[in-house]
Amino acid sequence: MPSCPVVPQETRRSKTLVTILVPVLGSLVLMLLVYLKIIRKRTSRKIQLPLPGEQFPRVTYKALVQATDNFAEFNLIGRGSSGSVYRGRLTQPNKFVAVKVFHLDMQDADRSYMAECKTLRNIRHRNLLPIFTACSTIDNRGNDFKALVYEYMTNGNLDTWLHPAGDRHVLNQLGLTQRIDIVVDIADALQYLHHDCQSPIIHCDLKPSNILLDDVMGARLADFGLAKFLRTFDHSYHQSSTSLLGPRGSIGYIAPGENLYYKIGHFKYHGLLSILNITSEDGDLNNNLDHGNNATDGLDSCIVQMVKLGLLCSMETPKDRPTMQDVYAEVVAIKEAFAALHG
Repeated sequence: MPSCPVVPQETRRSKTLVTILVPVLGSLVLMLLVYLKIIRKRTSRKIQLPLPGEQFPRVTYKALVQATDNFAEFNLIGRGSSGSVYRGRLTQPNKFVAVKVFHLDMQDADRSYMAECKTLRNIRHRNLLPIFTACSTIDNRGNDFKALVYEYMTNGNLDTWLHPAGDRHVLNQLGLTQRIDIVVDIADALQYLHHDCQSPIIHCDLKPSNILLDDVMGARLADFGLAKFLRTFDHSYHQSSTSLLGPRGSIGYIAPGENLYYKIGHFKYHGLLSILNITSEDGDLNNNLDHGNNATDGLDSCIVQMVKLGLLCSMETPKDRPTMQDVYAEVVAIKEAFAALHG
């Protein structure tokens, strides 16, 4: 019989070292990854909205909790696909604010936060909702928390004025003069976004609930979570945003031509998504206008001009729609003509 093989002492030691070192090194690598994740979260506490040339105040998660009574339901003033908006009052400084808390567990919420931050870094206009600051940190449970803090608009959003509920139907009537002023304000804001920014911006979700009203009923455009940047503005631009999850924007307010395909679960919807195809409660002008304050000989003419302009802006093909520069010039002319009739 041949002699049994003799394993050298050094080989046995090497195997022993490998047996010990592999799990030890694995544990160290795992601990390092956990540590880096914790450090990343702690570092995120310091992230503020980077707006050039301006120093925005730091607002902590604790301060926002106190301002909104722990994000209480009675302070909830709006809820969208990417976040919820709460009314609040900061103690330092003493200021009423609207806090948009992003639902980071929802698809694209984080991207929506970044898109809104990117947009807000590049725009300044009197008819855009003023940003107060931002908060990117972790909450009391150690989860990521992202919020944008805006100046609070005392008169809410346009949708609640156009479709008042209960007793507000009597109180919240918009006269024709106020409606024209709101149209002019928003047209001015869109003209700025399309033509006066360094990189033209398409809002992509223009609707009454995203138009806020300040204490003198001045209109402010809000919610840039779906905004798109363009290198140059091509008026024939057709945004190819249709996907398996649907077009970019809200049903009923999606740009004509975007309503090719929409899917919810297993159900597919073709068409019927744009404002041209959805009947609005606002269709009955006689019921919605405050004729007591606006009944003049020029009222019908003004309405007809506004309706014609609205239809032009809703043309199916983008190249057939007027530019926002032309729209703004037209609504200003309508406003001046209406004001002249009223002396």
